[in-house]
Amino acid sequence: MTENEKAFLAQVALGLFKVEMDGTIWRLAKWTGGGLVAGIVYTKRTRAERSTSGQNGYLRIMFKDGMIRRVVAAHRIIWMIANRRPIPERMEINHIDGKKSNNTPSNLELTTHQQNAQHSHTHLAPKKKDQRGEKNSAAAVTESQVIEIRTIWANRSLSQREIAAKYKITQSTVSAIVARKSWAHLP
Repeated sequence: MTENEKAFLAQVALGLFKVEMDGTIWRLAKWTGGGLVAGIVYTKRTRAERSTSGQNGYLRIMFKDGMIRRVVAAHRIIWMIANRRPIPERMEINHIDGKKSNNTPSNLELTTHQQNAQHSHTHLAPKKKDQRGEKNSAAAVTESQVIEIRTIWANRSLSQREIAAKYKITQSTVSAIVARKSWAHLP
């Protein structure tokens, strides 16, 4: 647990914030002033987790701890409150459905970094479409031409340079085709 998380949980205990089990966090009060005139002012109940953390998109809460400005990740706070324990060192909180704005406790799970990355890769990453052969927009030849090229090369009718000139491709492309480094899915 970070120092910022400890400070935030202390403010929850003091009643400045309220963490709901629907995954929301509410600001009930805030620090005002500074030095000898600092104090807590109770305000209208407002959502606390309104900002996101740059590129990664996790909801976060900005708050003041006396004169110090602090930031915490909402999903980490919600998990700790819901599970009544701190997050162990080197552990992370994973969003099961992949939606970083869904901080309901049932959507949050404790994982290692490796488990979190594996979950993202296997369950959340967009499935790549089959881009082999003619489906690949960068394909320079068709499937029938690949079969012709392999036949010509197997019969040693033409050199790779001559095949390349005939099909208007490079000699290295012909080499990759006949060595089955490309178009390997074809017989």
